[in-house]
Amino acid sequence: NKLLKRRRTQTIINILFFAIIIIVTISFSYYFLKSDYEKGKQYNQSQKSKNNQTKALRDEINYNHLIWEGDNYFNNNEWYAAILDYKIAIEITPNRFEAQYKLAKAYSFLCKIKNKECEKAKYLIDSLINHNKDSVVLYKLRADYRYHIGDTIGSYKDFSIIDKLTMNIQ
Repeated sequence: NKLLKRRRTQTIINILFFAIIIIVTISFSYYFLKSDYEKGKQYNQSQKSKNNQTKALRDEINYNHLIWEGDNYFNNNEWYAAILDYKIAIEITPNRFEAQYKLAKAYSFLCKIKNKECEKAKYLIDSLINHNKDSVVLYKLRADYRYHIGDTIGSYKDFSIIDKLTMNIQ
């Protein structure tokens, strides 16, 4: 009986000893894993930030190249190629006025020179003016477009707006 009690006591002590070892091991593992997890999380956030910066830089380079290429096509009267480059530039950075203006200008010249895509030119110019009501270059573009399609009254109205805008600037 005594021997049986000792064995039970020894077994309980052994179980408690192993339980304490397991608890300590789990605690240390958790501490170190959590620390590694936090470091990994910080590293991932840092990498995402670097990736975003790299993507933004790559987008800016692509945008500038497309604008440059579109301008070359435009200057060589290759309207459709210029339009394509300006559209892609707008897809890369949709809120840049420069590309939107150049696209409207390319459509306007396509209308003026080849009598094609006139409605598209009108739509783009009017849309840009709705968002940039103080832009002299847009009113000049629309006045030129209107004059070309025979809307001399509309062209005159745009030149009147240009006069008012330039008076406010001076």
